[in-house]
Amino acid sequence: MKIKRFANVILGTVIAGVACYASPTFSAQTLRYAHGNPPAAPSVKAAERYKELVEQYSNGTLKVRVFPNSLLANQEISAGLQDGLADVGLLLTSYHPSEYPKFSMVADLSMMATSSDKGWKVGLYAFVGALMDYVFFDCPQCHTEFAQHNQVYLGGFSSTPYGLACTKPVVTLGEIKGLSIRAVGASWARWTEFVGARPITMPGSEMLQALAQGVVGCVETNLVDLINWGLYDVTTDFTTDVPGGAFAQVAGMQVNANVWKRLTPQERTALMRGSAAQAAGTLALYIAQEEAAIARIKKDGRMKLHKPAEDLMARTREFVVQDRNTIVAYYEKNFGVKDGAAEVDKLVQKFDKWLNLMQNVETGQQAESLYWDHLYSKLDAASYGL
Repeated sequence: MKIKRFANVILGTVIAGVACYASPTFSAQTLRYAHGNPPAAPSVKAAERYKELVEQYSNGTLKVRVFPNSLLANQEISAGLQDGLADVGLLLTSYHPSEYPKFSMVADLSMMATSSDKGWKVGLYAFVGALMDYVFFDCPQCHTEFAQHNQVYLGGFSSTPYGLACTKPVVTLGEIKGLSIRAVGASWARWTEFVGARPITMPGSEMLQALAQGVVGCVETNLVDLINWGLYDVTTDFTTDVPGGAFAQVAGMQVNANVWKRLTPQERTALMRGSAAQAAGTLALYIAQEEAAIARIKKDGRMKLHKPAEDLMARTREFVVQDRNTIVAYYEKNFGVKDGAAEVDKLVQKFDKWLNLMQNVETGQQAESLYWDHLYSKLDAASYGL
């Protein structure tokens, strides 16, 4: 009897051991990454590398599922992240300037990037680096703004420069005067008024119908989004160089704070690795798609590309020079941002620093390495965002 009981104990131990060996020691957590952009958008395509790096550097404990223009619309992502409907999200703060005023103010300065004498590509890589540098290390109020909405900031990116997608030629001050134009953000709305047109605010999902039905005469967009948002088929004329600037009011890899707290330092580092790739990769894909869009327009011949007339260009240069002070005054008056001029000066200094760092960058992977070496690797995964 004793032998039988002993045999049963041994058998039970062996079975338990086999079962333990056969079962996985962990269950990977899948993070829901909400994008308000369509599937062909550069941010969505860049998220493929984000997913790969997060899984690789977490040793498989984290997986990512990207939801393009499905789980949440752009204007819903702030609240969706706060409430836990998404774990990671592409936040466009232009929809919520009163909730993220300090971040929105400095992100509004992107026209300095496209007017850089080093060219708009280097300028935009540098501006993205400068903005992340400023937020990570010199803007405690930015972190407070995000924390109040249950979010942790992990960087952002920008689009390529903005032009005018119209249903008729718009190249002079006379032609733009009085037009209703869909403005992409606060800076561009101010530019629109400055040149005598009327800014209209609407979600990106409504641009196509508004332009096709004549609700607006032009849409401020870049050539990439012209195609990705379906505007190509209703646009007859595209004017480059004005208004200029790029959309940089992007906190593109925001993490729900509750999720962030539950992660291990290694898993947080994995998200940082993915975020460095997302920041650089999105802009690199924008640049590649912009070049492809120009080639398509030239081949098709159905849409005309225009350079702005000198009177419109001169008025735009005048706007860029004076708008820095306007941005400071605007955010102080409307959102109570204090010491705006000093904060803008900090960003300008960082932009000069990043222009030097980026001057020889030609690929997204080169930019990714610089973002990692000079920014993300300096963050302490054991304490950042906690």
